[in-house]
Amino acid sequence: MHHAYSDTNKDPHSPNYKKWHEVLFSLYRVKQIPRKFVLDLYKNPRVIFMHKYKWIILIATYVSLGLISTQLLLYTILLLPMSFISYGILNLFGHNERGPTNVLWINIFAPFEGNHYDHHNS
Repeated sequence: MHHAYSDTNKDPHSPNYKKWHEVLFSLYRVKQIPRKFVLDLYKNPRVIFMHKYKWIILIATYVSLGLISTQLLLYTILLLPMSFISYGILNLFGHNERGPTNVLWINIFAPFEGNHYDHHNS
């Protein structure tokens, strides 16, 4: 939906139509996703498996990591909020009033993600 409706009021995380903190912290919600945007996901057995067993996989991963190393477990747990914030930074600063834009400094933290205009237009 974001790519089909970039920076319009139908874009689920457009910084032009959402509050900055909703985009930065990925707090936006999509009430309904048209089926045409997820047909490929329904056809992918790995995606369906991960969706069906997500909590079992997450808990098993955390328990296994905790048994191996508490430092590794803590590092992995910290990845969740950091990934949401990184994604939010990309969407907040990777768009301006004209639409998607390339922001080179984002590449320092997330290689090639700062090429947001190129990503939208390829």
